[in-house]
Amino acid sequence: MFPSVNLGQAVDKAQEAMNGVPDTLEGVSQAAARMGINRTFVENIYSRYGTTAQAKAICRMLGTTPEALKADAEKIVGGGGSASIPAARSAEVPQSGANTKKFPRLK
Repeated sequence: MFPSVNLGQAVDKAQEAMNGVPDTLEGVSQAAARMGINRTFVENIYSRYGTTAQAKAICRMLGTTPEALKADAEKIVGGGGSASIPAARSAEVPQSGANTKKFPRLK
């Protein structure tokens, strides 16, 4: 699918980077900033891969869409994306302050 990518190594690095990150929007946002992930990075990845058949197939397997993942990523990096929460899952999202609000699609 992406022949130049070593997925095993990428997964290992991602797990290492996310180890100890709080399961909150603020925690994930800080981790993304430490890794240099910003709105431009999100837009570049989406424009390059977001409309490919592979991206759509992977998202279908995960029960989402490339657009929803892009909106979530924009919310993480502070880009103002409007992530849509499926109705069945909206009850899982606490309605309290922004610092304790869990990010709906991150599990």
